[in-house]
Amino acid sequence: HAPPPLTKWAQASPPGTRIVSWDPTTGWVAVKVNEARKSVLPEIDEKFAKHVGSESVEKMREQIRQALEKNNEEAAQVEMRNELLDALAEKVKLDLPQTIVDQEFEASDKSKKDFDEKKERKDAERRVKLGLILAEWGGKNDIKVSREELQNAIWSEAMRYPNPQDVYDFYNKDKNALSMLNGMLYERKSLDAMIAKCKIKS
Repeated sequence: HAPPPLTKWAQASPPGTRIVSWDPTTGWVAVKVNEARKSVLPEIDEKFAKHVGSESVEKMREQIRQALEKNNEEAAQVEMRNELLDALAEKVKLDLPQTIVDQEFEASDKSKKDFDEKKERKDAERRVKLGLILAEWGGKNDIKVSREELQNAIWSEAMRYPNPQDVYDFYNKDKNALSMLNGMLYERKSLDAMIAKCKIKS
């Protein structure tokens, strides 16, 4: 038999192809390839550096190095925050107001398929405990969130969405959302200030 004029696949055609015919008895699909492409890495030269907004290749490499260093520092800071939060949750003994724990638990997503009431309540107790500890410590150490810090945090959150201005306006109009973001920022500042006073052991 002469070979078919079109390439055949047993599955649906990939992007860049057009289905020509389909045999329901075998499940085979005949497609026509319109275009084939491959990725080509650009040459790292002065023209490319200017295209991405740098003055030169040297400047571009320095900016990349600084960005990587910043990412590493942020990752290390996040790890230290988590370790300190774990230590506080484990070591500090605190009588928790049951009403607040219940409110925190009720705010959890009970529609999740893997919802575990016991685990969710334990997590709610942990969040309440850590919130109280950080609020108390922050108050005693004069931790404050400035308006500029809050607005910067709003913009950082807004830039994660397709329409940043809408998100920015939402936070500035919704007092509850703004209060929650302010609380998160306050706890983070308290935690970072606490880390700065800790003795780090490698």
